[in-house]
Amino acid sequence: MRSLLLTSIVTLLSLTAAVAQDSNPISAPTPQPTAQVEKKPLPAGLQEVVKKDFGDDIVVDTTFPTPFLEADFNGDGSLDAAIVVHAKGVSTKGDYKLIDPYDEYFGYGGVKITSQFETDDVTQKHAVLIIHGNGPEGWRSAQPKEKFVVINMPFDNIKLMNARVKKKSVTGITTHDATGLSAILFWNGKKYHWEPGAADE
Repeated sequence: MRSLLLTSIVTLLSLTAAVAQDSNPISAPTPQPTAQVEKKPLPAGLQEVVKKDFGDDIVVDTTFPTPFLEADFNGDGSLDAAIVVHAKGVSTKGDYKLIDPYDEYFGYGGVKITSQFETDDVTQKHAVLIIHGNGPEGWRSAQPKEKFVVINMPFDNIKLMNARVKKKSVTGITTHDATGLSAILFWNGKKYHWEPGAADE
């Protein structure tokens, strides 16, 4: 009899606990907001420098994640700049060098031909300006050493990278695009060279 009573009490307590558990289901963790990458402010007067050196039709893309990089790309001790832009009016006759190291790597014709290429690839809708600085003023100098407009290069993100090329240290621009392609753009002493698969992951 006592055994039966104890069994009944245990059963009743188990049912009560089960009901209480069902009435208080475990809540899912509250999603935490995704941390936003803080964009660095652009240098003051950047668009004015671009307009002066490249013309009115080239505009800094302020919506791009990293529209501006600063480093000594050609190794002369003066700071250079790389700037992501919307470039509608680029020309082989501009006061700069129009270059296409991406298509050159794959053996396509000269930039006069490749500058006419049309593409639907959004990663190729931008251009990169490179200004080789002159003296202590660097890329802001009134007379830069050289100015380049890099076209047709696929990228949706760029950053700086130090690398060794033929036993020589260089500071290059790594590119990444939506397809997962990584590459590096660097000055080889004579011109800018694009190399796939050389960027850090």
